[in-house]
Amino acid sequence: MDTVYYYKISDGVRQHLKDCYKTALFSGQLIYDSTSHSYINYDGEEVVSIKDYPNLTMIGGPFYGKYAVLSITGVDGNSYVTVIDKNGTIQFEPF
Repeated sequence: MDTVYYYKISDGVRQHLKDCYKTALFSGQLIYDSTSHSYINYDGEEVVSIKDYPNLTMIGGPFYGKYAVLSITGVDGNSYVTVIDKNGTIQFEPF
């Protein structure tokens, strides 16, 4: 299993990540940016954007093939899980 790194990424730290974490970040992997609810590539470009549930806290796991697990904290404070594809489309209602 790949090691997963989670970062809150702002424009100011994208270059820092690129410079400092080259080997840890990408061997073709995308990294989840919790500030924009998107996955970015090695160059800091948004590749997958999640449009559903914009006001909730989410943590995106790594992609395995075409899909990634997404953990969501609901307004009720409970944790939910769903799966997204590389288009950012939620595959089923979080449970």
